[in-house]
Amino acid sequence: MNASFVANYKFTNDLKLMVRSGYDYYKNEDVVRNAIGAISTRGQSTGGMSWSWNAKGMYGQNQTWGFTTTNDAILSYQKNFGKFGVDVLGGGSIRYLEDRQQGARTRNGLSVPGWYSLANAIPSTVAGQDAIVNNYGYRRSQVNSAYGKATLSWDNALFVDVTGRNDWFSTQPKSERSYFYPSVASSFVLSEYIPLPQWVNMWKLRGSWTLSKSAASMYEINRTYSTGAVWGNVSASYPSNLYPLDLLPSSERTWEIGTAAYLLGQRLRLDVAYFNKLYYNTKISQTISSASGFGST
Repeated sequence: MNASFVANYKFTNDLKLMVRSGYDYYKNEDVVRNAIGAISTRGQSTGGMSWSWNAKGMYGQNQTWGFTTTNDAILSYQKNFGKFGVDVLGGGSIRYLEDRQQGARTRNGLSVPGWYSLANAIPSTVAGQDAIVNNYGYRRSQVNSAYGKATLSWDNALFVDVTGRNDWFSTQPKSERSYFYPSVASSFVLSEYIPLPQWVNMWKLRGSWTLSKSAASMYEINRTYSTGAVWGNVSASYPSNLYPLDLLPSSERTWEIGTAAYLLGQRLRLDVAYFNKLYYNTKISQTISSASGFGST
């Protein structure tokens, strides 16, 4: 299900305000069954639940549902002063996401052929192991953003774009929850000022530099716990992942230069570019000594 709302208000012909809100809801239900004696080596995973088929039979159910809402407010101004043009905007947004999942399947097959029910699961022969595999998940995140863009132009031939955005993402550590990333781009239409052969309709040069950042995914940096048998049959929970408290968002820096031309009545287009991309602050999981009390960082 999708719903949206957009409202626009003109302060003047040049100054405008737009407020918009969007809502997206989804729900999926899966019922999977495998007859006793139907041999297969294939496997499948839907909604986080892993299914596997074999001659023992299998039955399972799984549900996933959730929603996303995005809200923006953008103030824009556009004006031409002779040959000089200005187009700027600034705004903010809030995006909230929530996902849920719940499912169960038989672990060791079905007792009675043709009866597809969790109650027909073959009991496990392993001490402390259930006949049913349960799966439950819950995720939520929120990102608050402020952003701006300015485009300056001269005589419809020279253009400069500058952008900036700051995000506050709930999935990052508190000390690194706020991060900023800018960009700048420019292009110059040489054919507006340089005499060219008649078969060259347009020729321009361009260049850009941008920095983009992406936060950790939901619960990626949380200190997770694993439950298992410790000291014989005694169960215990212990942390398995150690993450730094100042983990930065993953970053990418890209710069590009290029040229483009339209030739022969715009029947032929030539576009050549060179770009350089650098990845840094990339998150990598590393196994560490168990003497630390953790398995990885």
